[in-house]
Amino acid sequence: MSLRVLPALLLTVLLTVTMAACEDEKATVEPVSPSSAPAKRTLDWNLSKGHTTKDVRWPNKLSAFELHGGVQVRLALPAGASFDGRVEKVMGRREGEVVRNLDLFYRAATTEDAYERAKRLGKEWSIDLRNIDAWYKRRMEQRREGKEDFSDVAFTGVSHSKPLGGPGGPAPAIEILNSFGDERPAVVNLSFVWPRQG
Repeated sequence: MSLRVLPALLLTVLLTVTMAACEDEKATVEPVSPSSAPAKRTLDWNLSKGHTTKDVRWPNKLSAFELHGGVQVRLALPAGASFDGRVEKVMGRREGEVVRNLDLFYRAATTEDAYERAKRLGKEWSIDLRNIDAWYKRRMEQRREGKEDFSDVAFTGVSHSKPLGGPGGPAPAIEILNSFGDERPAVVNLSFVWPRQG
């Protein structure tokens, strides 16, 4: 077997294993041949009245899942809030039968584009962006000094927003992470975090 064929074979095996872990038609992973583009995935969850694994039909038997390669996400959330958009990756985590958090990662972007996206999301979800604003200011100062630190990240916490639908609802938060690429060094993550019960 040539070394050129090995990466394609490994990709096919990895996708086959990922497909086996996903059991729900609402969070599907389609097979991808090495020469084709990634298939479109969809996550369509109604979290407006509850956030157990039965409410959303959790896609595997594990406590976490990940979908990537472009995911169309539709979420119904408490208090009439909703999200409908395309993201690069989705990660979910549960504790027992309760969904604890859902992370929506956008494509890697420039520092400026990531900041603009974070500002739009902050306005839409009423998130205090003081940490994100400070991050952008630092990055611009670093750039003026000749070396922008791409490892510099920023985040808001659950204390920077109000839970949707009251104390038991998910609190939206924003992170700007390092993409590990110099041309588009930043990744914006919009997350929804539910409080622990009891």
